[in-house]
Amino acid sequence: MAGDSGGAPDAVLDGESGYVVDGRSPAAVADRLVRLLRNRERARGMREKGRAWVRGEWDRGRSYEVLAGLLRQCGPPP
Repeated sequence: MAGDSGGAPDAVLDGESGYVVDGRSPAAVADRLVRLLRNRERARGMREKGRAWVRGEWDRGRSYEVLAGLLRQCGPPP
């Protein structure tokens, strides 16, 4: 589960590998937690999808390439 602000939503595929919720709303957080606690199969499925997504999209090589691309866009240091 991730709050819906900052970079947190980028780390979760909403409804697939977790839920993105309004972190300022205790009711919204509680609702999603209760859903996961009541449906262990769904929680396990989200865990596995999340793990597979991170391994496929954010391994060391991919992370390096993304960072290197961003640095290239910034240009040489002053």
